[in-house]
Amino acid sequence: MLARVVALVMGLRFDPAHAAGLNATLALRVRILGGRRTLLLRVWVHDGRCEVTPGSSPDAGAQVAIGLLDMIRVALRLVAWPALLSSGRLELTGDPFLALRFPTLFRLSAVGSQSHAGPEAQSVGSRRDEVRSVQAR
Repeated sequence: MLARVVALVMGLRFDPAHAAGLNATLALRVRILGGRRTLLLRVWVHDGRCEVTPGSSPDAGAQVAIGLLDMIRVALRLVAWPALLSSGRLELTGDPFLALRFPTLFRLSAVGSQSHAGPEAQSVGSRRDEVRSVQAR
């Protein structure tokens, strides 16, 4: 059931304009319950279309790993995907050029609404600045 919901949402967020000329498979690993369970999805982008199916993707050119709650937050623009990437909560591996296309393929914002995301969604840079501010006092 969860795989169908994730596939449906990804289909709604998919931007065919950013998929022009792309024929690639990505493996999406969604961590559930703090990583105790994992949902594996195959994301096939071809001919300006996207097909998301349950299962592993041994032929994937790039891999994406993210927690389910973080996936919801980034889809709702409550947190920016670069903040998740820098904190290690979003992992992009494999072909770097393909992996870095993932956010644009699904209209993921590079700018999030930090005020709604909570302190755990802050970027490493902003946390570092807070530490420096406290140390300077």
